[in-house]
Amino acid sequence: MGGSVGPVATEAVVAAVRAAVPADVPVSAKIRLGWDHANGVADLARAAEQGGASWLTIHARTRAQQYAPPVDWVAIGRARAAVSMPVVANGDLCTTDDIRECAAQSGCTAFM
Repeated sequence: MGGSVGPVATEAVVAAVRAAVPADVPVSAKIRLGWDHANGVADLARAAEQGGASWLTIHARTRAQQYAPPVDWVAIGRARAAVSMPVVANGDLCTTDDIRECAAQSGCTAFM
């Protein structure tokens, strides 16, 4: 996986932030779909939730993609379905039609 940050590291980072701030301060996290594929995005989402995140924003590309198309809003939906916290969809949301399509594909109701 090269320099990827997996679920164990994700949970540890979120937990460290959660421990460092007052309990009444929400902690959020933002991730990409994964390093070079989106297969583990649900595991990353669960790790962020286990670490104490109040919500999660997911950029709909992998790290390897950088900002190159295409986005994968369906993968965000897999992560959203795996957790109980709110998931915010991110990536190529430039028009209201983009938001509608992302909502249809991901099931998300919050967008960045």
